[in-house]
Amino acid sequence: MKAGETVLDLGCGGGIDSFIAAKEAGPTGRVIGVDMTPRMITLARNNANKLETSNVMLKRGHIEQIPQEETTVDLVISNGVIALSEWKHMAFSEIYRVLKPGGRFVISDVVTTSLLPESVRDQTGQWVECVAGAALKSDYLSMIESAGFTDVEILEERSGPEGHEEWRSLLTSLTIRAFKRAQ
Repeated sequence: MKAGETVLDLGCGGGIDSFIAAKEAGPTGRVIGVDMTPRMITLARNNANKLETSNVMLKRGHIEQIPQEETTVDLVISNGVIALSEWKHMAFSEIYRVLKPGGRFVISDVVTTSLLPESVRDQTGQWVECVAGAALKSDYLSMIESAGFTDVEILEERSGPEGHEEWRSLLTSLTIRAFKRAQ
């Protein structure tokens, strides 16, 4: 991240990643945190006030319909959120829409190495834990490329959660970077 950039944090929750990004973006940069829940936006606003952060704007919205003008963002970040969406392809298209030409995203998310059993995909609790909504790794990467991104790179890949051997072989955490064409 560079000073002066506009950063969009999808699924900002209480704002932790947004505030870290705000420090990196500096006084000439800005961060837009988006979350779909009013409770998280309120928490993030309270945290922003406590931290006296002036370069963070918080918006309520969905990752499949980002409340941001097109081509206005340098960097999109997101941590464990896209797996929660049933419409991941729409989220990636929206990320592409809001990025400036040459802009990029860095996303960490959960994917699967093989198809999850239907019994797991249908459990509400598994959706909350980002498990049931996790896409196959190959499908996830394909959705990114289908949205128009180039230079898709896996920066980090870790196997599933420690202490949960039944999930370790099925789940992988990826950190991915990709770019919008510079045109």
